Amino acid sequence: MNPLFLTLVGFAQAGVPVVWDTGTSTEVLSFVAQRTGLPPDQLEPRPLDGLLQQPATTLGLGALRHCATTPTQVPQIRAFLVRAEAAWRSGDAPGAMDQADLAVAGLGCLKERAEIPVATRIFLLRGGLLAYIGQTDIAREEMRTALSLQADAVWDAALPPQGAALLDEVRPEVQAHALALAPHTTTGGPWVDGRDPAADGSPWVLRPGLHLVQVPSTAGITSSWLTLNGDTLLVVPSAYRRPVLGRLAVPTDRTDIERLLQATLGNEGIYVANGGGLWLVGVEDGVPVTTTLVEPPPPPAPVEERKKKRR
Repeated sequence: MNPLFLTLVGFAQAGVPVVWDTGTSTEVLSFVAQRTGLPPDQLEPRPLDGLLQQPATTLGLGALRHCATTPTQVPQIRAFLVRAEAAWRSGDAPGAMDQADLAVAGLGCLKERAEIPVATRIFLLRGGLLAYIGQTDIAREEMRTALSLQADAVWDAALPPQGAALLDEVRPEVQAHALALAPHTTTGGPWVDGRDPAADGSPWVLRPGLHLVQVPSTAGITSSWLTLNGDTLLVVPSAYRRPVLGRLAVPTDRTDIERLLQATLGNEGIYVANGGGLWLVGVEDGVPVTTTLVEPPPPPAPVEERKKKRR
């Protein structure tokens, strides 16, 4: 017997997730129960729609912080920056930092594409203010974020002068962390630090630290802050396009679907029922493993082929 099945039996009391897309939950649970021996009351139906509506998440060494306050718009971010710089010019460094902090929080709640030059300047200002009060380690992190947003950022004499040397210090640092995307190819976003995903599905290569992630959806853009400490996978459920679950029938086409299930439902065993097929998806040593329990029926023959057979 497959070891993943034995694992499922141990977790049955919690309700083993069953992911499905068409039909009724009663029909799907009955089908899975017949094929696995688990009673329907130990199975938990999880419709695909519910998974696709979940917010973006990460697998690996990165963590997303989603907006927890009121969504913002670009004019508000500009206003925070204007007030922050005015406070600095008037000698009010604490007031400048307060406005810059509000600007960063606002960037993480934007409902429209960020203005990257504005976002970059906010972090340059914050870095300069932190250097001005002697917090150089944190100031370097702000400079790294500024360079992630705009690699050719230059220092402006209107900003706190203590930050100029720190910007030059961190500029040569290697961008060493890969941020991959699932699904691996999308259109129209998501955007990381204002950058589009690669057309060929290759990952972004980024500095460690803070990065702005913006995800489009039918409800508009949602923004989040990503803290990156190593290679990470960004999973965007709303970017998946049907057909989804049937791709498990093709071993070379499973990876995106496995990652969607792992990111939304966790690492324990998950049943997937679709089109007469049944699969068990689990994770072993961090790597998704799919076991086919019931082969889906072959697709119907094309009309012309059926006519030839009848003749």
